[in-house]
Amino acid sequence: MVYKKILAALDPDGEGTPPVFEHALKLVQTHHARLMLLGCMDPRTQAEIEDRIGTVAELDSSSRMGSLKHQAETERSRCRAWLGGLAKQAEQNDVSVRTTVDVGNPGQRITELAQNWKADLIVIGLTRRGPVADRLLGSVTSYVVHHAPCSVLLIHG
Repeated sequence: MVYKKILAALDPDGEGTPPVFEHALKLVQTHHARLMLLGCMDPRTQAEIEDRIGTVAELDSSSRMGSLKHQAETERSRCRAWLGGLAKQAEQNDVSVRTTVDVGNPGQRITELAQNWKADLIVIGLTRRGPVADRLLGSVTSYVVHHAPCSVLLIHG
């Protein structure tokens, strides 16, 4: 199969150069495809931050919302910078690349972006939480595998 558009779904909490990116980059070079790097932040994480901010600082409601918005924007900026660094690596290898930072349910956002962009392949990493945690919390990988509009390549990291 020939891939023309490859979507690499990356964990914004990751550090350095993730194996998902490395595999996607090799595939893009082999198939002369375009690459989309997606960093998606789960809003549940943002809710946890809000709870911690309110509990620790005992702020009023408007101050809590301001602190939460500031924290969320800081996280989005950090993710944009991280993806930008990966995009520069791809561009140095003559790869056409786009980056997207999104907030929402990661599984849904990945599959929606793949559908809208008409991706031929999604490259995603496997989580290491274990089957019990995945059942309780839900698995992004499982959701993507079962709802993707295209092929999915799972990478052990």
